[in-house]
Amino acid sequence: MATYRLTEGTLVVGSADADTDIAGRIAITSETTTPAQPTDGRGYLYSKSDGKIYWRSYDITETDLTAGGGSGAVSSVANGADDRIATFSGLSALNGEASLTFDGAKLSVQGGLIHKRRAVTSNTTVANDDYYLGVSVSSTVTITLPNASALTNGQTYVIKDEGGTLSDSVVINVTPPDGQTIDGAATVSLVSPYSAINIYTDGSTKYFIY
Repeated sequence: MATYRLTEGTLVVGSADADTDIAGRIAITSETTTPAQPTDGRGYLYSKSDGKIYWRSYDITETDLTAGGGSGAVSSVANGADDRIATFSGLSALNGEASLTFDGAKLSVQGGLIHKRRAVTSNTTVANDDYYLGVSVSSTVTITLPNASALTNGQTYVIKDEGGTLSDSVVINVTPPDGQTIDGAATVSLVSPYSAINIYTDGSTKYFIY
């Protein structure tokens, strides 16, 4: 085994663990542009004019190896504290949110809460990811709930007559799939202007009004 001693360490060629062992630092003394794709089985480690270190091989395109270089790596964390939920501020910096905490059992939101709203103007089937359904119609419509077994236990929906057009002849019928119920009923109908229904599911076969 040949050993070459360098100023900053020892270069060992052909050790038991690797073809090249380096104890110390590797100096890249000049910058370059992106090299052409190497042949199969070869790769390049190099620096460019932006001061970052890159790797390129036959199978992998140019990859920035610098931590926090815009690829999603976390470079800093600010305002960290127990139970705080962290959000990204920029590409690589995390910030602990004092008004948003979770202790493993309870979520605390000290601020506004935004839910998805979908406008409804005709018969529709509620999607699993719906929350508010704002209805504006001039004739009777049916809103069909999804199969309760496809939802999460406790999942909720809010259905509202936003148009204020309901009457004895213009009705919103809220209907679960066959064999499922809302407070024991096969259909619940809204007939009063601007009325609404808030419901949740057991994640099995039933919906309940709350």
